Order: sequence, then C-alpha cells, then structure tokens
Amino acid sequence: MKDFMETKETLLTTFHVNPSDGLTDEQVEKKRLEYGANTLTRQKSDSLFKRIWDAATEPMILMLIAAGFIALGVNIIRGMTGGETDYLECLGIFVAISLSVIISVVMEGKSA
Repeated sequence: MKDFMETKETLLTTFHVNPSDGLTDEQVEKKRLEYGANTLTRQKSDSLFKRIWDAATEPMILMLIAAGFIALGVNIIRGMTGGETDYLECLGIFVAISLSVIISVVMEGKSA
C-alpha cells in the first residue's frame, strides 16, 4: 500500500477518519493492538568500559601508545647501559593519551 501517494480525501475515506476529530478512542486502541504503540525504542547505551576501549583503540591513539612504549623501551635500554634517561617524556606521552581518551569518552557521553 502506498498511502503517501494517495490524496488526503482518499486516505480519510479509506481509514474512516473524521478530519476534524481524528481517530476515535476505539480506533486508537484497535490500531495500538494491531500495530503496537507509536513510541521510539531507546537503544541500550554502551558500558563505560566499552566506550573507553573504543576511544583507546582509535588508530591515532594506537600510534601514540606505540610511540610511548618505544620511548619507554629506549629509555630503559639507555638506563641499563649507563646513558641519560628521560622518563618524563614517556610520562608526558601517556598523560596525553589518557587525556585524549578521557575527553573522547566525555564528549561521546554528552552527545549521546
């Protein structure tokens, strides 16, 4: 049935509707039983862990994590060989990653 292609008068006649009053209470109940309630179903929101996981597994974040581990590995090797280490650089990378993930999760939560 292509109701959207019909004229207003044809639809009113087909569905036995009074244009000034609309459907009667009996018609509303009958349609509700036949087709279900006219409500939107709300999707279940993702858990906090799932949202964090999704934010942390974005390609740019994965590259930053890899860079952080590389920097950490280089600093550990330097430290073991008696060279100069800079663990503050590694800490900065991981703080930046954490802030990015937190901001992504919060903004996604607000938009949902």
